[in-house]
Amino acid sequence: AHLALAKLHEHLTKDLPLALVHARRAEQAEGAEASLKRRSRLERRIVRGVLAAKTKRARRSSAERLPLEHAAGPLGVGSP
Repeated sequence: AHLALAKLHEHLTKDLPLALVHARRAEQAEGAEASLKRRSRLERRIVRGVLAAKTKRARRSSAERLPLEHAAGPLGVGSP
């Protein structure tokens, strides 16, 4: 059951942390090597997602700090 839930959450619901929980419990059903591969892949994808979210936040916050003349756009709409 845990292997099926790990696959479901990894591929359909995209709930990677929950998929990892089930993958850890599915080692006996899946075998040690395949289980390690699945868990490693899930951990990498989780880390990539966290890093991507941090990068998005950094880009958004740097755009918010731009002076108004840069934020107004090429037509100068909204500039003083």
